Amino acid sequence: MNIRDNKGITLMAEVITVLLLLLIISIITYSSVSSLQVRRLNDMYADIVTIQGKAQNYYIKYGEAPVTDDKVQESIIESISEELNPNDDSEGYYKVDISKLNNITLNNKQDDNYYFINTKTLTVYYSKGVEIKNSNDGSKKTYHTLPSNKAQKLEVSDYQ
Repeated sequence: MNIRDNKGITLMAEVITVLLLLLIISIITYSSVSSLQVRRLNDMYADIVTIQGKAQNYYIKYGEAPVTDDKVQESIIESISEELNPNDDSEGYYKVDISKLNNITLNNKQDDNYYFINTKTLTVYYSKGVEIKNSNDGSKKTYHTLPSNKAQKLEVSDYQ
């Protein structure tokens, strides 16, 4: 019997198949990681929009922001200083009391991470933030609030 008569798969064909499978798996994995990051960012944005809307309604009804007595640690405020609304009161950052906001469902769990609000502007921030990795250069950036909140001009007094 001649070896050339054997109709089996060659080692080269197996290697090429495995390499193609690895390439496909790496593309799918990379794509799913990017999609997960975008989904988490969009979930945070949706939570902030919901909280801000409910907080504004709460303020109109009760004349105060829906907060706990817990002030936000200064180190957290300093770490997100570039995202802060320039109209914020530097002493007015408190944890949002979700229980004061009726019928609210959030995407992010409220355990060690929490949403906080500035009592002057009602700008909402997420303490943990969402980290996004730049696929081009590998750099990372963490987002804590809506991009529009950084330039927000309205203050609580504008709602009165």
